[in-house]
Amino acid sequence: RLVAMSAFDSDLRRIRSALASDDSEKFEKAVGAIGYIYGLTSALTVETNAPDLIGSTPNGHIVLVECTTRLRDLRLKAGKLVDRRAILAAQISPSDKFTRIYTVLVCGVPEANIATEKKFLQDQKIILVTSETLKSALDSANFPRDIESMLEAALQFNGI
Repeated sequence: RLVAMSAFDSDLRRIRSALASDDSEKFEKAVGAIGYIYGLTSALTVETNAPDLIGSTPNGHIVLVECTTRLRDLRLKAGKLVDRRAILAAQISPSDKFTRIYTVLVCGVPEANIATEKKFLQDQKIILVTSETLKSALDSANFPRDIESMLEAALQFNGI
């Protein structure tokens, strides 16, 4: 996956640039690209009343992602994630009890700027991804970890 992405974005420069951008569409595409590198099958949604990205893990779990480049949108995006998780959970068959729904908020600001919101996100069972997390993921792209393990580790790290 990294080779495929790098063939069209040498050294992942465009992804890095998009992560530093205030352009929300570029930011969302960069987040989707990182997810792809790490094994997530993801899609940008066309519907406006939907998560920014919907992904699936190799084991069939669903990942709902909201992205924001601004701190002031954090609680609004978190609320959307909670609502959309509930909508999806209601659609999943009771016999499919092994499908897990992960909710991820990707905020392109440093973690220190979000410190006051971390407890709120934990209470909502939302995984927080910050600018540092994104940079680390790109820096480690040559040694990708399993996306399932990363999600579970993020839940534990975030106290969820």
